[in-house]
Amino acid sequence: MIGTIVLIAFATLFIINNFSSKGVASVVKPSANLELVKQEEIEKMSILLQQDGGLVEQVNKKLEEKGYAFQLLVAVFSEKDIQVKFVLENQEATENAQQEIQSIFFEAVENSDLDVNSFTLKIGDSNDGPDW
Repeated sequence: MIGTIVLIAFATLFIINNFSSKGVASVVKPSANLELVKQEEIEKMSILLQQDGGLVEQVNKKLEEKGYAFQLLVAVFSEKDIQVKFVLENQEATENAQQEIQSIFFEAVENSDLDVNSFTLKIGDSNDGPDW
């Protein structure tokens, strides 16, 4: 952050100095603020996941139809790094339950035209800790 501020201050000083010494302003295209771009990317993906008919709604509906009661935790770090955790409340996270939930989840990801490789999925139950 400090480096970005220093870079912007230096570019501004350069433009002002260049303008005052020659009488003509040079056009300097500052590099995109990567932090702002990343934040916009995260917000865009979060909205896409949570919109009506979106991934979260599709998965919730299918899992509720199968009798699962759960909490869903989603952490979006970028378009290519989305972590999802299901915490089952009414049963243990057996291997069969995990496979069924995983199948339903990734089918919904594909139906939403999202990249399966962007998602990290964990399935636990109320006995598991809060780890990701």
